[in-house]
Amino acid sequence: METRANYVLIGAFVLCAIALAFLFVLWLGQSKRAFDEYDIIFRERVSGLSVGAAVRFNGIQKGEVEELILDKNDPQVVIARVRVDQDTPVKTDTKAELELVGFTGLAIIQLVGGSRDEPLLKQVTRGVPRIVADTSGLAQLIAGSGDIVAGANKLLSEENTETFGRILKSVDKVTAG
Repeated sequence: METRANYVLIGAFVLCAIALAFLFVLWLGQSKRAFDEYDIIFRERVSGLSVGAAVRFNGIQKGEVEELILDKNDPQVVIARVRVDQDTPVKTDTKAELELVGFTGLAIIQLVGGSRDEPLLKQVTRGVPRIVADTSGLAQLIAGSGDIVAGANKLLSEENTETFGRILKSVDKVTAG
C-alpha cells in the first residue's frame, strides 16, 4: 500500500507541473502590445476587405482591420476602423489605399508615405484620427476604362473604317504595280 501512495503523489505532482507550465506559456503569449486606432474612409466599394485583414505600412504588416461599418449619413462611404502598432509613424500626410492580394480577391489596407517633417496624425487630432483613402489602382482602371472605350469607339467609327479601307486599297495598288 505504501508504494502505491508514492505513485499517486508523483503523478499528482507531474500533473500540477504540466498545468503550471501550460499556464505559464499562456501568460507569456499574452504580451501587451500597444496599438493606435485610425478610421480609414473609403468612398468606393471595399470588395474583399474583411475584419482581421492586414494593414501594412510601406509593405510591412503593422496591424489589422478591427471593424467595418457604413457611414450613417452616406451609405456609399465605408469606414474601416484599424488598429496599428503604436510605433508606426502615421503622419498627417500618410495616404491609405485598398490593395488586392494575388488572385484570391482578398484585400488589405496599405498605408503609404508620410514625410519626415510632418507631425504624427495621432498628436494633431482629437479622438480617433481619420485618413481618407485614395482610389485604389483597380478602381482607377475601371473608372478610366470609360475614356478608353470612348476613344476606341471614336477610332473605330464608320468614317475612319472606310478611310482605312481606302488606304489599304491604295497600298495594295502601289505594291501590285
